[in-house]
Amino acid sequence: MLDVFQRIFQMAHSAGDRVTLTLKEHYVEGGGSHSPGKVVYAPDSDRMKAHYEYYVFDEAEYVAVLGARDAAGRVSFTVAAVADSVNKLSDPSLPQPNGGFKRTYFRCEGLAKADGGAEAGDEDM
Repeated sequence: MLDVFQRIFQMAHSAGDRVTLTLKEHYVEGGGSHSPGKVVYAPDSDRMKAHYEYYVFDEAEYVAVLGARDAAGRVSFTVAAVADSVNKLSDPSLPQPNGGFKRTYFRCEGLAKADGGAEAGDEDM
């Protein structure tokens, strides 16, 4: 079951929404065999949580806007699609949340640099 914050967050990030947030370098992964041609931003990926969120950008667009596939900065984009998945570990003796780990993927388009400080409704992740 999602907590109240997660429900509000998901409602605020639906397909077609314009989102502004600050990408932190530590959570940006570029390309690789698991996501060729994509840059994935995974806030809180270094913490054990029941729910993870992934922002997936086209690598060429990301590099054109931010200069490198591992660059970070304040950006805005449109959420083109949202997909959820649940993964359960095959070994029941390993720690995991009831029902498994939930992952939400946001496919992002129309990436642009965002100027200025945080405004109402902005995310700082």
